[in-house]
This record gives sequence, structure tokens and C-alpha cells, in this order.
Amino acid sequence: MKKIILTLSFLISAIAFISAQSLSLWHQQNEIINGDEITIFGDSTSTNTIYAYVDVKNNTNSDVDVKVKKVEMSLVQGSQNFFCWQQCYTPATYVSPVSVTIPANTTTDDFDGEYMPKGNLGESKIKYVFFLENDTTDSAAVIVNYMATPVGIEQEQFKPELSDAFPNPANEKVSFKYDLRSNTSNAKVILRNMIGSVVKEIRLTNNSGEVSIDTYELNEGVYFYSYILEDKVHITKKLVIQH
Repeated sequence: MKKIILTLSFLISAIAFISAQSLSLWHQQNEIINGDEITIFGDSTSTNTIYAYVDVKNNTNSDVDVKVKKVEMSLVQGSQNFFCWQQCYTPATYVSPVSVTIPANTTTDDFDGEYMPKGNLGESKIKYVFFLENDTTDSAAVIVNYMATPVGIEQEQFKPELSDAFPNPANEKVSFKYDLRSNTSNAKVILRNMIGSVVKEIRLTNNSGEVSIDTYELNEGVYFYSYILEDKVHITKKLVIQH
């Protein structure tokens, strides 16, 4: 009984934590699960800049003042980066000096990360953390992988075709269609519940096809599914289960 009570207390605390999160992040109209990664491709020419656009949503019923911090996790030697948060800052700025006010229940597109390969090939990884000015623990983060490729290689060569989950809402099962590039490895679809625990996982063993996940034994509610390609989260979307 004591273990059950402790487990229930943990779940309640976790759900309360999620509910208390004031900010959520979006990329190309897809919600980013806090701390997940997105990959942006661009050519490595010395004059090119690769842009990462992230929208920030205020989920509360009050205006909030938000700052952003960048964390350089790994950088290609010779590259340069900076970010804009309503105004653009120098590469030496890691925390925005001023905050941006986001009205209640409103999304702003005031942010973009800017990465300059300066002729250098490879992947740089930068985390951006958005947080409330009056409560730095109330935050949302995204990791951006900037992939600088040789000139002439278009992004579409790297972009797999991944369908939305169907049906959505789902009842007994949910399906996914996919078409990956031939050299994609460690591909899978995972399903998480509201507290972030993985409840289902299925590997994509072929370069293309259709897979299904049984959902009949899962509780009704909101879940999130993610395509994992080469051990990185490629995209995450919401799935509703109704019986």
C-alpha cells in the first residue's frame, strides 16, 4: 500500500509539473517536447546562414516576460552563431539582456537561431532555453542540430517522408506510413504518455512501409508520438486515444 501511495504521489507531482509549465515551443507548426532535438540543414558556403525558427507560446492567462539562453553543446571549428530574440545579439551573448513580453495565451515568432558554417562542413549542436524572467525554473528548451552540407546537396535529399498518425483520435490501433532515405539507421516510432514515459515502441526495419501500434489497452487521453531517426528525435506530434 505504501508503494502505491508513493507512486500515486509521484504521478500527481509529475502531472502538476507539466501543467505548471508556462511555455511551450513550436517548429513548423509542430510542438517540441521539452528538451527534444530538431535538425536544420543548409549548405556550408562561407556566406551562407542557416536559420532555426522557433515559436514560443505563453500557456498562461497572464502576460509573461521571457528571456532566452543559448548553450553551445558542440561546435564545428571555425563556425559562428548568434540568436535573435526580438533583437539580434552578438555571438558572445549567451543570455538575452532584456526580456520579451508574451501576452496571455499567445504565440510569438520573435526568435531565430542563426548559424554560419563559414565554409566548414559538419554538425553543430546548440541548446536554447526559454525561461520566465521572474522564475528561471519555469522554462522550455530545444536542441538545434545545425547540419552544414556540401554545396549542391539539397535538404530534400536528407528529408524522409513521415506521415501523421492515423486515425487520430485512435481507438484500437494507430498506424504510420514512412519513406526513409536508404542510409537511415536506428529508426523507430515511440509513443509517450503525458509525463514523458515511453509506453510503446516499434522499430522501422525497412526503408519504407506502414507500421501499426496497438492502443486498445492504453487509457484514454493525450499522448505524444515521435519519429526517431539515427537516435535523434526528428519530429514529435500529439495523439489522442479514445475508446
